[in-house]
Amino acid sequence: MGPVVGPVTPGEKIEEAIHREVLAEIGLKRPVHLQELPHPQKELFGDLGMIEWPFAWQAGTPTEPVQKLHPGPMIGEFQWLPFEQAFQQLEGEGDRGALVRLQLSLQ
Repeated sequence: MGPVVGPVTPGEKIEEAIHREVLAEIGLKRPVHLQELPHPQKELFGDLGMIEWPFAWQAGTPTEPVQKLHPGPMIGEFQWLPFEQAFQQLEGEGDRGALVRLQLSLQ
């Protein structure tokens, strides 16, 4: 279990990549209220580098709740969980850190 991930292609804005990946992986057509979760991490693989830049998004609103999501082929299953359960189920240290930063920003 982990977050939605994907590349930013050359010439693409990060927000466009987020919308594209969220649609492809969970079928959410319009994530709202994108929120940057500062603390990007950089990894080098020989001549190539990768930057993880975590964002959160709100899936729906009280007046427009999400009715149904359609997971893409990269998603085995997903579920809505309270913070404590989600934190325990996340395997990656970076994913847990991003979840904590999101929780703190919401308080």
